[in-house]
Amino acid sequence: MPLFTRVEVLHQPDSIATLSPLLFMTTGNKEGNNLPVIRIGIFIVSLLLICFTIIAYLNHKATSDALKNTPSVSVHPATPADYPYYLQLYPDLEIDEPPVNLNNWTKHIMPHSYIITHDGVPVGYIRTQVYKEVYYLAYLVVAKEHRRKGIGTAALKLLKKVAREKGFKKWGLHCDVNHTIPYMMYIKAGLRLNGDFFHLKTQSQTIKSLVADPKDHSTIVVHDPSKWDEMERDYKIIPGTIVLWIKEGRLPIVMLDTGGRIKGFTVFNPTSGTIRDLYLENHDDLTTFLSMLQTYRKSEDPNDNDGWTHFWLSNGGSKQMSDIIMQTLSGTVMCEKYDYLEGSTSE
Repeated sequence: MPLFTRVEVLHQPDSIATLSPLLFMTTGNKEGNNLPVIRIGIFIVSLLLICFTIIAYLNHKATSDALKNTPSVSVHPATPADYPYYLQLYPDLEIDEPPVNLNNWTKHIMPHSYIITHDGVPVGYIRTQVYKEVYYLAYLVVAKEHRRKGIGTAALKLLKKVAREKGFKKWGLHCDVNHTIPYMMYIKAGLRLNGDFFHLKTQSQTIKSLVADPKDHSTIVVHDPSKWDEMERDYKIIPGTIVLWIKEGRLPIVMLDTGGRIKGFTVFNPTSGTIRDLYLENHDDLTTFLSMLQTYRKSEDPNDNDGWTHFWLSNGGSKQMSDIIMQTLSGTVMCEKYDYLEGSTSE
């Protein structure tokens, strides 16, 4: 057996030759083995520290810039002097109802309204409604030229604070979930889905032409106030709604059969014919109920909502009632579908 074995060393590329000291060190003592690992570890830790420092700085800068750019927003209770601005801003609400006159503004709208200002300049309008348990946001609109500046978000936070200071534990609003930006803003504010709402309209002349079935012996009466709480609970209406509508001149009306049993319920505006929260036990009674409601009309408004009668349906059974109306009344149009959001003012 030969004492020596021939070993051939091939030519190494430069890259391998460069690494060869490290490769050779792995065959040396333990200290030599650990040294490259320690150096690599120190390098990685240093790199991570530098990255964390940069990220912390960028976050601090972003927060500082956000605070610096936060709009100086405030809200103040509306006054009669704000009525011209209300008229100016009203088209930006993009709703299918005409603005109210100064008298109705002063009596019904102004006491629950706020003007949003940015650096002292009016830029928006808030209208609220006060229920027994819920501080309700009916409208929040910012003038188009002032949007995307954080004004709406700031105003929403202020309104939530107002609700809390007034002693309300809940606040709520209706929102079109297809409008992603405001919807996400409301969700971030702590509001959650808690119902739905449908707005329909049909030609007023269609309603006026309805004739009650002469074989039907139903009657309609203004509902007993002692039953309002029960009615709101049964039909999942926000507590205090009926009292609120009565203050605005509406009538809670029920349709009774010959035995005095309730067959239908609504809150009716005798001036415009607007129907709010319509509920029927038997959907075949729709035309009879609508026909009989016309006896409560107090005036023939020349505008008459531009020739339309509006239906506002909320919460319990609203989708089903919406379908029945559209199937029964020719020419009925679906205007909007909203979701009802509600949350705690303490969140």
